[in-house]
Amino acid sequence: MPTLTDEQSRYGCGFSRTTFDAEVGEETYVLFCEDPPYAKALSGIQPMTLIAHKGIAATPHGLVAYVVWQIAAGSVQESFVETFLNPFQIGTLQLVSDAANQTHLKFMALDRSDQSVVTMIDFENTFELDQLLFHMVMNIGHAKPTDFAAATAHIMANVPLEQLVEGAI
Repeated sequence: MPTLTDEQSRYGCGFSRTTFDAEVGEETYVLFCEDPPYAKALSGIQPMTLIAHKGIAATPHGLVAYVVWQIAAGSVQESFVETFLNPFQIGTLQLVSDAANQTHLKFMALDRSDQSVVTMIDFENTFELDQLLFHMVMNIGHAKPTDFAAATAHIMANVPLEQLVEGAI
């Protein structure tokens, strides 16, 4: 793994790209940067369950696509971490499209303190990210571009995480 920038190693979850196997080529994967000691505790979770709650949220500042990752679902380490996606950025659409079209989607958890990999699991890609991509594309066709920073700040300040999960597509 290349060393992550401060921006990349902030607490949270998001899509990233790298080459794990030269024969496979570049892959899109889910990167979760966690604080110690919670990161180390993830390494002992067996089996690891990952659920993706996907949706589109309308705010006064425009649309935001999201995935709320339910990490280690059903375990004592269970956590919900949101990823906000700007549907008006071509690169974001491409990233979601690439993730949706893979047969498998890797989940990698890092300890933010030293950037060590604490767990990496290659999940069969049953996350239905193609549904999220479809809704992203359909919604931007009928909406104005968003002030993405203001829109995500609005969600963080006004929309409980449970509401995002309940409103998932």
